[in-house]
Amino acid sequence: MRTLALAVVLLALAGGLSHAEQAEEAQVCSVHWILSGIESRDAAADADADIQRGSLSFVGVYGFALASPGVEADPYCLQDSKLLWVLPDTGDDLRCDEHARLQPIARAYAQAYNERVLTRKALAVPSKCEPK
Repeated sequence: MRTLALAVVLLALAGGLSHAEQAEEAQVCSVHWILSGIESRDAAADADADIQRGSLSFVGVYGFALASPGVEADPYCLQDSKLLWVLPDTGDDLRCDEHARLQPIARAYAQAYNERVLTRKALAVPSKCEPK
């Protein structure tokens, strides 16, 4: 009888731990508000508005390293030249499923934005930043 009671307690504890782990996994993690709203943004319209305002740079994202999707240039050089704005909260340190899901969306947004800027010839890549 004592063995049965101990088994019931152990099963209850194991089930509780599993439930706690599931609850922790299901929690919504904190994602920067700019990144969390990236899906609703229109990259071409944003680029056009920035061109009109004269407030212009390329858009970059972090992954394993800094990238400027759609721009044939050294992203670190663009950043040093104040020509690259990096979308916040991008990178490969993924905190939850939602954070991971938004990473390729952010990269696609950056590529569409940068391609629009280049197509409109609103910003040129400095020769010092061109690939060697």
